[in-house]
Amino acid sequence: MKTKLSVVFVLIIFGFCVFSFNLKSEVKLNEVLAINHTIYEVNGKTPNWVELINTGSTVVNLSGWKLSVTSAVPAAEWVFPEGSKIEANGFLVIYFDKTEPVSAINTGFGINGRGDSITLYDQSGSIVDSVTFGMQVPDYSIGRNPTNLQWVLTTPTKMAQNTPAALGNVALLKVNEWMASPSTGSDWFEIYNPDTKPVDLGGLLLTDDITKPNQPRVPSLTFIGTGKNAFLVFYADGKPESGADHVHFKLSASGDGIGIFSPSGVKIDSITFGPQTTDVSEGRLPDGSSRVVKFSTTSTPGSSNYLPLTNVVVNEVLAHTDLPYEDAIELINLTSTEIDIGNWYISDSDENFKKFKIPGGTKIAANGFKVFYQYQFGNSNSPTAFELNSSEGDVLYLSEADASGNLTGYRFVLKFGATANSVSYGRIMTSIGPDYTMLERPTFGVNNPATVEEFRTGQGAANSAPLIGPVVITEIHYQPAPTTPGVDNTSDEFVEIRNITGKVQPLYDTEAVTNTW
Repeated sequence: MKTKLSVVFVLIIFGFCVFSFNLKSEVKLNEVLAINHTIYEVNGKTPNWVELINTGSTVVNLSGWKLSVTSAVPAAEWVFPEGSKIEANGFLVIYFDKTEPVSAINTGFGINGRGDSITLYDQSGSIVDSVTFGMQVPDYSIGRNPTNLQWVLTTPTKMAQNTPAALGNVALLKVNEWMASPSTGSDWFEIYNPDTKPVDLGGLLLTDDITKPNQPRVPSLTFIGTGKNAFLVFYADGKPESGADHVHFKLSASGDGIGIFSPSGVKIDSITFGPQTTDVSEGRLPDGSSRVVKFSTTSTPGSSNYLPLTNVVVNEVLAHTDLPYEDAIELINLTSTEIDIGNWYISDSDENFKKFKIPGGTKIAANGFKVFYQYQFGNSNSPTAFELNSSEGDVLYLSEADASGNLTGYRFVLKFGATANSVSYGRIMTSIGPDYTMLERPTFGVNNPATVEEFRTGQGAANSAPLIGPVVITEIHYQPAPTTPGVDNTSDEFVEIRNITGKVQPLYDTEAVTNTW
């Protein structure tokens, strides 16, 4: 009897240490990629996936085994089809793509990158292995460290031995932005990682009581990324059971505090704030600095903080061109004084706001213009050169910087859609303020150039009128009289359009007839 008890005890302890529930199996969960944005493309997509490993010397039949995730409602389960196997000392990848049908290698459901649990069962229904994780970093996986089998952050290595990722300094983390008085939804706050490497948040203490940081810990295997992914939002709704991104406390609109503490209770960063304005967040500007400001119109949970530029903005963009034109970006000075924009930046990506650096000493005259051309921001000799996307649209970021090129946090953001050839997109004034639309003609300073070199001599000019037609809306009937008292008459609502040209206008792309208006 003593011998049996000893054996059972040893098995339980060993199973705990290696995170395995079925010691007879040499098949284990080995790697999980829960947010796949740009790597390991499959048929034009980037699905999430789970990798199994067989550490044994024989092939294992997986017929009837199962994989499940707890994030799906109801909990989702996928069964390995008959004939499934994993080779000796081999790997097997199963995709979690909910946009594709269930198949021999796809579950048909997804993985929650903000926290999930994945469990592997054998054909008898016994748990073979399981892993639970918190918020993940896009394009990083979690996997077993080959040296000790512990789960760590890894660089994705599908069908190959795992490679642990280098981690950054947890002591650099900052409470970066918070919303304590939303008119709808939950309170929230944002943590910022200024390091160039991801940081492990597992075990940290997040609290609204800076004097007593003995609160529930951030779940294990929770990470914050870098660059665009260096901003992580936690919902302060008092419901930690709702997920890894929810904390046990709420924020007080009359004033409160937020603190980040190490697992041993050492303060990493904290912030205190007074009475809050409804739907106005507060935070550091620039990111991670000591200056705290209100973001009345630019609340950015999960993104870099900024206040809108009001003195210099993008005035006109030309994104679809053929010679003698080329793509161009025109800025306008909205003030009555000259402005030095030297060392400012223009970019098409919130992953890197510093793609094109405006040469030092560049100035825009009072109420004047400055144009930058494709040969400048798209210079092939620059590692951060970019070009504008005319087929799908794009986003432009104009960022103010100091004399040393450090971003101040003031930024202008312009998002535009697909554009036709030689049609520019620009700023116009309306009865309620400035807006952006397609323009009647480009106005970069040189009209009808003979060469691209001539076009580049343009110094900017006032924008033309908005482009109108060939089809316009001429009448809208949005609230017809009811035919039945008290019942909204939707059957008589209509929108009338009119072709204002002298020829038939197709309401589709003539080169791709399925692309209708």
